[in-house]
Amino acid sequence: MEFFSLEITNDNPRANNIRVIRDIEGFLRIGSSIGVMGEGTENKESYSNDFDSFFLRMAKKHNAWVQPITVLWIKELNLKEKVLINIGSRFKIEGMSIQEAMDRFWEIQQSSYVELKDFRDNLLAVKINNNVV
Repeated sequence: MEFFSLEITNDNPRANNIRVIRDIEGFLRIGSSIGVMGEGTENKESYSNDFDSFFLRMAKKHNAWVQPITVLWIKELNLKEKVLINIGSRFKIEGMSIQEAMDRFWEIQQSSYVELKDFRDNLLAVKINNNVV
């Protein structure tokens, strides 16, 4: 499995958006999947739902799966691996409005985030109880 980053930078947002749209359409045309991670994953106590519905419109247009990916930083544990990643339940948008798809996406993201937070907190408790701090 190969991964590509389609990051948008602020130096030229319009050109970046056009490039990302072309890249995503190219990947979807050949049957690739697009994983989507939310912004705000550096905040350890909340999860931002600051998403444009662009990726959902693309998924609907190409009848592609939407694969929510939730990332939680665990900086306070001083571990070599600094993130927890949850690959949420994928879904198709067929028959949904974009708003219904966005609501489904955020439902999965929020549920995954709570699971990751609980897991992180359990790791921290084990670390403290074993005096590994």
